[in-house]
Amino acid sequence: MKKMLIALLLFVLLLLFVLLSACSQQRTDDGTLRIVCTSFSEYDWTRNILGERIADVELSLLTDNGADMHSYQATADDIIKASECDLLITVGGESDKWLDDALKNSRNKKQRVIRLLDLVPACDDSCETEHEHEHEGQDEHIWLSLKNAMLLCEEIANALSQLDAENSALYEENATAYIAKLDALDARYEATVSAASQKILLFADRFPFTYMAKDYGLTCIAAFSGCTADSEASASTVKRLASAIDTHGLTSVLVLEKSSTDIARTVILQTESKNQHILTLNSIQSVTRGEIERGANYLQMMEKNLSVIAEALE
Repeated sequence: MKKMLIALLLFVLLLLFVLLSACSQQRTDDGTLRIVCTSFSEYDWTRNILGERIADVELSLLTDNGADMHSYQATADDIIKASECDLLITVGGESDKWLDDALKNSRNKKQRVIRLLDLVPACDDSCETEHEHEHEGQDEHIWLSLKNAMLLCEEIANALSQLDAENSALYEENATAYIAKLDALDARYEATVSAASQKILLFADRFPFTYMAKDYGLTCIAAFSGCTADSEASASTVKRLASAIDTHGLTSVLVLEKSSTDIARTVILQTESKNQHILTLNSIQSVTRGEIERGANYLQMMEKNLSVIAEALE
């Protein structure tokens, strides 16, 4: 039933796309570079690589209303933007499947598409992380690895240089400077985890940090997988998490931004000491336009995450 509803929704959106396209004038190619991103991290990487060129480029973020990619519902306008842009940057996982039909109807024959998941090593159950829950396919949250971010920024810079060769030197310079910042932060993560007395993180929530955990050799225990829609933990899950806290002597329980702390508080009440702290890690997947206008950026969020991890590993 769910698949049928999704298929029906996609059909309706595509029908609206065709109708709107037929009713609108063909856009004039005025030379403006049009870039569409489906998640905040890739949007922020791109604007840093563009630098001063951003004033002359049309850069769009589709998910700027606070919805994460798992619950995002594309509009007819989103489909038009995705089909007409010069560069489409997408995660490329199950959550972006709606783009497949949109791209079939693309009116920009020179369009370039970067599917980020195609560019990084797959991270699933074979990774050296401990997921005490059912895994639901490849983790799409590739931006939570600084090592991935460095690789992907290079790819974005290369694509921009090919589309806008006149400014390729600027893109290369900006990418190099930004990647240096990512590399420096990555080194701080390495040093923090290396110096920690224990390397276990426990989430009374979903777990989208597979790539990060693999990067730094962290063991993570969670209530749910990263892409699940589950929000209520069973009694056995609560008992398992509380037991893990007692066994490993953990002092903190982690939740994601904008999540309820109900499960975390219930887990803590089931531990022996009942005095663990609840800390919040940012999965950087539900950033709003208002937050962006107030200065939200990827590096800032990852730096704050490092501070939280350092506290959780004490």
